[in-house]
Parts: sequence; C-alpha cells; structure tokens
Amino acid sequence: MNNGIGIATGSPFLADMVRNLLPADSRAVSVYTGELELLAGLEKPGPRMVFMENSFDGLGTEDFIYWLTRRNRALRVAVWTVGFVMPAAAARFVAAGADSFMSLRDTGERELRERIGGILSGRPFYPAGVAEVLEDENFPEYRGNVTGREAEIIRHSVKGGSIREIAGLLGIEPATVKTHKNHVYKKCGGNRYGALLRYALSRGIISLDELGEGNHDREE
Repeated sequence: MNNGIGIATGSPFLADMVRNLLPADSRAVSVYTGELELLAGLEKPGPRMVFMENSFDGLGTEDFIYWLTRRNRALRVAVWTVGFVMPAAAARFVAAGADSFMSLRDTGERELRERIGGILSGRPFYPAGVAEVLEDENFPEYRGNVTGREAEIIRHSVKGGSIREIAGLLGIEPATVKTHKNHVYKKCGGNRYGALLRYALSRGIISLDELGEGNHDREE
C-alpha cells in the first residue's frame, strides 16, 4: 500500500535519512532534487505521497504547496524540516494544503518511523499547538485563496491595466478596484508588479502566452 512515495530534498544525506525511516515494505521510492525533476516525476503519473523538505529547491514554501496540491488534487504532501517547529509556521503549511508537518529532530527514530507509517496510512500529523493556531480567529486566511473578482483584477493588472481601465472593463467603480487590489497585495505578499506576476503565474490565474506588452500596474 506504500507504493508511489517521493522524497523531495536537495540533500542526498537527508534523502537517505527519510528513506530509512519509511516502512520496510515501501517500494517505488523516488528522490527529487529540484522543482523541474519533481514536476516531471509527477506527470508520469508519479507518486501520490511526497515527503518534502520545507526548504526544497528554495520553493518549499506554503505557496508552492498550495500550487502543487491544487495542480494535482490526488497528491498528498507531508512537509518535514530538520529544524525546530513553531506552531504558527507549521499552521501556514497546513492551511496551504500540506497533509502533515513534522520535524526530524524533535523525537527519536522509533517514534519518527511510527509517525511516518501513520502518515502513509492516512493519519495526518501536526505538531502540538497547530490546531489551536488554525482555530484562532486572528489567524489570517491562507493568502493563496482569492475570490473570483480578485482573480479578474489580478489578470487585468498583470496585463498592464490601470485602475480606471479595469473598473471600466468590469463595470465597477475605481475605488472598488483599488480596495480589491489592496486585498490582493496582502495575499500575494507584496505591492509590486513582480510579486503580483509571480503570484498570478504560480496560481494559473494567467499564462505567459496571455501576457501582452502594455504598461504594467499603472495606478492612474
């Protein structure tokens, strides 16, 4: 039942460490050392369970998890780290779609083996305190979640539309567009064109083929 397991990390040493923690009957274990290698592996079809280091290829972030799990709804991703875990940091990965989040240094080998075996059997694992963070009314909604209207505004913005132009296209007031854009900037983690473009491309809101010339992000 443990076929189709992937390990995503740029460190051969850490890859072997995780592999050795897998159940003895695990088969078809693949190691991915970079983003392109992982994406190619998932197309085959590849593993349905990936153990990903939280700093994988510089992309092991909650944004990358959000994109992967929505690109392939059948994919389960368990994020791991060799550092200590802060509940709020782990909660962001869980909110983004991670199946589990664990540290390789906060317990003994036997417990780690049992934990990984449980994850493979469908029992998610989260560090202590994560549930409380997720239930806290002050915990921000994962920034990857955008409304349909916000997605429209992102699409027109990265194609060079000004606030007034977007308002005309959507039949709404410029002030409404500006309010939506302020919300979008908070979700994409920046108020610059580059941050908005990376966000739109990674979420599939717009493709490279759709991008025109235009003046980018004019506010007039």
